Amino acid sequence: MEAKTGVEKLLGDYLEGLILPSIETPLDKLVYLGIVLLAFLIILAIWKWLAYRRQPQQIARRSLKQLRKNLSATDSQQNMVAIQLCKILQQGLNVSRLQLFKPQDENRWHSFTNQLESACYSTDQVTDQDLKGLIDQSHYWLNLDSPKLNQT
Repeated sequence: MEAKTGVEKLLGDYLEGLILPSIETPLDKLVYLGIVLLAFLIILAIWKWLAYRRQPQQIARRSLKQLRKNLSATDSQQNMVAIQLCKILQQGLNVSRLQLFKPQDENRWHSFTNQLESACYSTDQVTDQDLKGLIDQSHYWLNLDSPKLNQT
């Protein structure tokens, strides 16, 4: 048995047998459709924002893959490859200088940046193996979730 609304209780038997119009009007359908559309747009905007936020790291990872591929394909100046690696990391970590990046494991980062700096400015020939190792380590630093930046 259905529960009776306030109007049905008041009018009692008079409403029996009458067909009441639907409470749901076309305007209500438009309001529901608008709410669903708005929710969809909000979810889409959040998804795009999250994708955009990760974009510099994704671009840097692709650049690292290309750099590694070009490293084995050509005999280029190793110092220039190391300098290009620095620029890719700066873009991927979204810092103007690598010294501004402050990860949890600062000792490992310091060791890595010393190796990278040595590869950039050394007068000795840097081997392909050394550069491949630096590129692999760069992938590690780009995959960190929440770097702490020194804003001073």
